[in-house]
Amino acid sequence: MEIKTTQDALNFINSCDTFLFDCDGVLWNGSHVIPKSVELLSYLKSKGKRTVLVSNNSTSSRKGYLKKLEAMKFSVNEDDIFPSSYAAAYYLKEIEKLKPNDKVYVVGMGGIVDELELAGFETLGITDNVTEHTFSAANELLNKFDPNVKAVVVGFDLHMNYAKLARAFDQLNRNSDCKFIATNDDSTFPIQGGVLPGTGAWVAALKECSQKEPVITGKPSTHLFNALKKFYGLETDKTCMIGDRIDTDIAFGKNHGMKSLLVLTGISSRSSLENTPLKPDYHIESVTKLFELINT
Repeated sequence: MEIKTTQDALNFINSCDTFLFDCDGVLWNGSHVIPKSVELLSYLKSKGKRTVLVSNNSTSSRKGYLKKLEAMKFSVNEDDIFPSSYAAAYYLKEIEKLKPNDKVYVVGMGGIVDELELAGFETLGITDNVTEHTFSAANELLNKFDPNVKAVVVGFDLHMNYAKLARAFDQLNRNSDCKFIATNDDSTFPIQGGVLPGTGAWVAALKECSQKEPVITGKPSTHLFNALKKFYGLETDKTCMIGDRIDTDIAFGKNHGMKSLLVLTGISSRSSLENTPLKPDYHIESVTKLFELINT
């Protein structure tokens, strides 16, 4: 159903107690805040609704997201933020039962490292690089194998390189007990003015060479849903996932009995909405439009 009128918008808002918001492509694109997104979250809170930010972007920790959100003038608490960086750390600690000081090899950025270290783990890999572009230099990577690495975690990485891929592969290839974790497998991510390759590109490369399937800890995984349900006591029929991707956000909502709202300011377009069998319960051009309808 397309939300077109003020009554449509109010009926939608009144149907839920909790709103799970994706961030990139929904509330902002890059450093550009989508108009009225700040006001929409404030409005929902004023009506007694719970808002939780659930992002597959692993580049920041909860504290990093909070700092960005405050700079953008969003009124949020750290407890309202559940990025995939935290979801990966939570999964390793609570589900895989890794112990304090266990080692984790990271293909990713500071957000994952921060959350893993807060969970008590030792991290490796974030600074790995090949300084000499020769086969002998690449061969030296084999000498860095660490049998005590319990997991490889892959997230978005602006500094992805051969050394990281090779070491992550080596850990998985030589240790059958090493866990392969991906914060998400999104093929692309939205920025202001377009899209760029996402975490799924790195995950696909590692899957291909290791011939192993990762555990996905971000949307649309059941691991993430179970964590959110435990943290926030979600009533699924009173919860809505708001996102810009049909294959992650909308799938996450539909697969776990929640309502779903697709906005068209990120990855999925009106054309992709028309051509997919996976339909959201609701769709609208943007959170801007939703706020404007509510306040008409």
